This record gives sequence, C-alpha cells and structure tokens, in this order.
Amino acid sequence: MNVGLALRIAGRELRAGTRGFMVFLACLTLGVAAIAAAGSASAMFRQGVAGELSRILGGDLSLSVQRAALPEDLVAEMQAAGRVSNIADINVMASFNDTRRLIRLRGVDSAYPLLGTVATLPDRPLSELLAPHDGVAGAAADPDIFRVFNAGIGDRIELAGRMFELRAELVSEPDRLDLGFDFAPRLLVALDIVEGAGLMSEGSIYRSGLRVLFDDEDADLAALAAQWAPRLREQGVDITTRDDLGDQFDDLLDNLSVFLAVAGLAALLAGGLGVAQAVSTFLSTRTGSIAALKALGADGATIRLAYLLQILALALAGSLLGAALGALAPIALLQGLGDVLPIPVEAGIYPEPLGLAVLFGLLSALAFALPAVGRARATPPAALLGGEARGQGETPWSERIAALLTALVFIALAVLFSPSPMVAGVMLGFAVLVFALLWGAAYGLRRLSGWLAHRARGGLRLALTQLGGPGSVAPVAAPALGLGLALLAVVTLVQHNLVTQIRETAPANLPSLVIAQIPSERGEAFDRIAAEAGAEITDPARYRRAPALLGRITGLKGAPLDLEAVAPSERWLVDGETRLTYLAEMPPEAVLEAGEWWPEDYAGPPLISIEGDAARGLGVGVGDSVTLRILGREIIAEIANLRTIDWGGFGVNVAIIFAPGTLEAANPAQTVLLRAQPEFEDAIATAIGDAFPEAVIYRVRERLQAAAEVFAQTTVAINAVAGVVALAGALVMLGAFAAAARRRVTDAALLKTFGVTPAGVLAIFALEFGLVGVMATVMALILAIPPAWYVMTQLVEAVWAPDWIAVGRVSVIAILSAAAGGALVARAALSVPAARALNSAQA
Repeated sequence: MNVGLALRIAGRELRAGTRGFMVFLACLTLGVAAIAAAGSASAMFRQGVAGELSRILGGDLSLSVQRAALPEDLVAEMQAAGRVSNIADINVMASFNDTRRLIRLRGVDSAYPLLGTVATLPDRPLSELLAPHDGVAGAAADPDIFRVFNAGIGDRIELAGRMFELRAELVSEPDRLDLGFDFAPRLLVALDIVEGAGLMSEGSIYRSGLRVLFDDEDADLAALAAQWAPRLREQGVDITTRDDLGDQFDDLLDNLSVFLAVAGLAALLAGGLGVAQAVSTFLSTRTGSIAALKALGADGATIRLAYLLQILALALAGSLLGAALGALAPIALLQGLGDVLPIPVEAGIYPEPLGLAVLFGLLSALAFALPAVGRARATPPAALLGGEARGQGETPWSERIAALLTALVFIALAVLFSPSPMVAGVMLGFAVLVFALLWGAAYGLRRLSGWLAHRARGGLRLALTQLGGPGSVAPVAAPALGLGLALLAVVTLVQHNLVTQIRETAPANLPSLVIAQIPSERGEAFDRIAAEAGAEITDPARYRRAPALLGRITGLKGAPLDLEAVAPSERWLVDGETRLTYLAEMPPEAVLEAGEWWPEDYAGPPLISIEGDAARGLGVGVGDSVTLRILGREIIAEIANLRTIDWGGFGVNVAIIFAPGTLEAANPAQTVLLRAQPEFEDAIATAIGDAFPEAVIYRVRERLQAAAEVFAQTTVAINAVAGVVALAGALVMLGAFAAAARRRVTDAALLKTFGVTPAGVLAIFALEFGLVGVMATVMALILAIPPAWYVMTQLVEAVWAPDWIAVGRVSVIAILSAAAGGALVARAALSVPAARALNSAQA
C-alpha cells in the first residue's frame, strides 16, 4: 500500500469539488446535530442543576408529613443541626366576588427561603408583603390567581372566612419545583396566619414541611438519612436529601437523553443509506479512473485508502458542522425559553457530547461507505472497456467484515456511553431490527416486482420491470423512508390516544367534581343539597359518597415492609400515605379476581380488599396480612379478596378498602364523586360551597383541560424529534431521486424512441416510485401499530383509540411525495435529448 500516492489521489479528487455529496453531507449533519443537541442539552441541565440542588429543595434536607405537625423533638433536633424553615401546603377553597375556586396555599415562616430569593411584582421584601396591615394579612399570588378570579393588586380574597390582600404577583420561587405538578394556582402567605385561621386543623388536607440547611457543609446526608429513616418512617415522615433530589433529576435527564440520542442515532441509521448511495454513485463515476490506476500498477489497498480518506474527510466536515449546530441549538432554545424553564440551566459548549457525536458520524459514514469502496477497489482493469455498467462487482469479504465490525463498534459505543445502557440497547436494537425488516421487505418487493413484471402489461409492466431491475430504488429509499415513518406513526398514534383520553374519554368516565372534607355527620344533608342543585344522587354511575382516610403500609405478612422487594410499578402504594375507605357493599364496578366480599353486616377482625396488581406487586394474596398505620395506630388486616379497578372509570378507585367495624371510630370526613353536565357544575359547586364552606371542591374537567394543554406543548417537541428521523428518510429519498435521474436518462430515451409519450413516461416513473412509497408506508404501519398499542394498553392502561385519519393523512402524503419524486425523476431524464442520451450510453 502506497500511503503517499493515496494522499495525492485523495487531495486531487477533493480539489475537484463535492458535487454529488450534498445528500451525504446533509444526512450526516442532521444525525450528528441531533445527537450533539441531545448531549449538549443534557449537559446544560445537569450542570445547571448540580450547583442548585439545595436551593431547589429549599435546603440540604426536607422533611414532610401529611395531615399532621412534625414531631417537636424532631424539629428541635434539626434546629440544633443548622438553620430551619417551616412551611405548610394546603388545598383550600378561595372566594372573590362570585367566583369560588380551589387554590394551593403555601404558608411560610420568617426564615423562608433559606436559599435564594422570592421574586415578585412589585419587587418588595417578602416579609413586608405578607405582614398584616390594618388587620388584613398579605399574600403574593401566582399569575393564575389574578386570571381565575379576575382580580388585581390590592383586591382581597377570602380563605376559610379570613381575608387576604393580594399585594404582589409571584414571578419566581427558589423551591418552585417542590410544589410538584399541580394545576391549582398557588398563593403565598405567612405560616402563623395560616395556623391561626384553623386551616391546619384535624381533617384538613395539608402537608407540613421543614427545610434544614446544615451548619456543617460537608455533612454526610446519605448517612444521616439512613440513620433517621426507620424512626421517621414510624412517625409517617418523608425525608428527601439534596442527593436524593439529584438522583431524581439524573433519572429524568437520563430518560430524556436516551430518547433524544436514540432518535439521533436512528437518523444516522436512516441517513446511512443516503451515505452509501452517495458514495456508490460517486465511485461509479470513477470506474474508469480506478481501472486505469490498477492497470498502471496501483494495488487495491492504495485505492481503498485513497477513497476512504476522501469519504472520511467529507464525513468529518459534515460531522463537525452537525456538532456545531447541535451545540448551538440548546443555547438558542435557552434564549427563547430560559424564562419559562422550571429548572436552572448552565449554557455553554460541552466538548464531550460534541466529540462523541462526531465519532458516531464518522463511524456511521465508514460503516455504510466501506461496501461501496470495496466494490470500487475490486474493479478489474477490463472495466476501462466495459464502462460503469460492468465496472463493479460483488463487495469483497474484507470490506464486508470491516463494515460489520464498524457497525458493532458504533452500537457498542452508543450503549456504553448511554446513561441507561439497557434502555438504549433495547431502543437501538429495535431501530436496527425495524431497519433490517424494512430492508428485507424492500428486497422482497424487488423480487416480487420482477416476477409480476412478466405477468403485467403496458405501463405497469414497465414500472414493475424497473422496480425489479438492478437499478431499483426500493432497497435504498424504502428502508430509510419506512424507518422515519414508523417512528412518526408510533408518536402520532400514542399522542392521539393520550389526547383522546384526556379530552374525551376521561371527562366522559371520570367524575366532573370531587368534593372532599365533608363532615360525616352531615352526609345526608350534603346529598339533599346536591340533589336540589341538579346532582343525580340516586344513580351510582353518577354519584358516590364514601369515607376517606390516609394510611401507610408498614408491614406485609407479619414482617416489616421491605421497599426493595416491592415491584417498581407498585411502589406508589408504599412510597407515602395512600388513600383508604371502608364499605359494606362491594362497589358495582368492582370485579373480584380472588376471594369473596364480606357480608354487609360484617363485624369481626379487620379485613381489606386490595387491587390485584397492587397485591402482586407487594407479593401478597388472599389470606395474607397487611400492616397499616392509620392516624398513628397500627392495624393488622387480612386480605379478604383481590379486585380489578378501572382507574380511568367512575367509582371507588382506591387500592385498599376496609370492611366495616375497623375505622368508623375515627369518624373520618367523607368524599363525594359526582358526574354532572357542564351546565350544572357551577350551580352544584356554588350550592355546596355556600352550605359547606369547609369542603374542598376539585373541578376535574378544568384540570383535565389544563393537563391537555401541558401535554400538547410536550408533544410538539416529541413530534419534532420523530421528525428528525423522518427528515433523514426524506433526504435519502431525495438522494435516490437524484441518482435515479442520472441513471434513468437512457431508460427515458428508449421509452420515447419506442413511442411512449412524455406523459406516459412520467406516469411509469411515478407509478414505480409510488409503489416504493406504498410498501414503505405499509411496512411502517405494520411495525408501528404493535408498540403503540402496547404503550397505550399495557403501560398507560388506557383504551386503544387510534387516529386512523391522521395516520392515513401522513401515509397519503408519503406515498404522493414518493410518486411526485418519480415524476420529477422522469422530467429530469426527459430533459436530455434522446439522441444524446443513447449516444452517451453506447460510448
């Protein structure tokens, strides 16, 4: 191998320009940009969060307990360890003029916030804003408070019989994320005012919290949490450290990074066919030059190196351009959305993800280019006389093996450098499998077209002959287009199903109003008032009233609860307190899986009914015991039966139901589920609010609408990611069109010579390319529907309601685009005079 000669050949070829490599460069740039953007965005978020964990949490440590005050000895112990701040979050009804709505009230003490600042408009000290003036307490309000109540600065809003003056609009809070995903607008007030107003009395829905900022900055938070965990769990107190919050962010960012990176890798995979096609087309124009070099004594290794150097140089240029775009994309996004992002972001250039993206681009180009280079370097000198039609043969085994090894390195690095190797491996493996199936289907279409061509007539026979011939576009265009369409179809199907669930199915099945904190002794009075306002209280499909409590599972089968032994899908049941009720009669919507329901007059040892999936996740069954802490009391109950719950339906959807005789002494408040027509909701809510001012009314329909808006915003980004792969497929199609236009000049000339009209030639070419589009679309749907169905029915556990119209629209556009591309190929080929085209072919 002559390295110097290879370098000179490569340099000379590159100086001649990059004509024919536009698709090559575009495919690499797009894929690398997607990977670089994913890595850069993840690095920006990680770096931004890393130094702000304590501020986001509100301290080094956060303690919270539901419907109770934190133990005094625990508070004293924390005060001795550092600075502390007490807070309380309460769901409460607020009134202004004729509007009554649920809000999220946060009471804070004078030490709040321990870190950071609360930004308000107008900009005034928080203590001044919240302090009582002329006997009226102050409040800083979320912008939605002003919108929902049509209120302004200086107006007074009523909470539990007490007036609060709206003195400022909340712009930002350092611990805003601690509020979680809550659609109720929030109001910030002084904690002592909240306590004095009786909003934290027994039966109220609230959560007490304590933030701790340790004097010892190097305190071992994990060790402290492990030391306190058993005691805190016994007291029903949840503990979160700064490190725990970091782990939660890492998990979230890991999942996001994997999805975005795999989408970028899939784009490189789809674009790889464009790379292979561009390299093959370029080398086919160099057949004579390669044969001449071999005739003059150049060995195959030198020729291979010369063209690999050219390809890698161009791949490096495309990858560097993609890395630059990928690095700038998150920064540009931050400039536009920085004010609305809920977590801190550290903008900058992060070399590691950019370098990795460039490496993936080079490996992708090498893997897809090697077979074409192998065919070119194996060109026999006799090709000087045979022309490019006979210039290239089969790919030598050495290049095949090298391409396979390069592909394996590509996959191994993608998995190795992923934050979630298992997830990345499965997703990337699925993409490769889909790609292979599409390529196999394209090969099958080519063989089938060749067989059908002998049995067809007219223009269809000519189209099938071209589709089944050696210059068929099916093996190149169909896999790339199909991969992009498959991912886009999965996203479209899942997105529409979720939107349908939120906007149509859920409002039709779920309660429209949920009313909590109804005094048990006034249950019948509540029924009467609700009926007078328009509620159908006699219909169990539209009205339910039941006791409501909270309890924490502390043991199973007589042994303390082992969190690690609980299935991850069911840990929601044991991570904190869970909702409970007690009923004599079995809910009409319940379906028993095992065991029997207790008699209506049951009076014996504690029995419970538990949801089937929850029981299996906990590892318990009928006859086993479950220990729960309810209102500070340990209760050991035996599982009487397992039942199936339709979580998306109307009914008593709580995982654990007690038999009568155990919880009545607690005299818990009751909760009502009510389904009403939209025109009656306001009247029912107003009547209940007037008669039961302590009741908390959740407007489910409004929350679902808010959820739909949030989901719609996220799906735009998801569709954009899927669109990257589809765009890569479109670029490959463009490359296939361009290559076909060069190859089909002779075909078009022959058709014209034999009497086919220009319109007929256009129709033949459009039919050929349209058939490729049909095959790619059909295969994409076949491959997309099963995973979309699985996500909706098994993971989300929702009804399968695909939007076939949207899917059909995308499919028709893809097919028509492919057919239009074929017509453009024919038009380009027809633009060359037949005589010149035929003379060129003979030459």
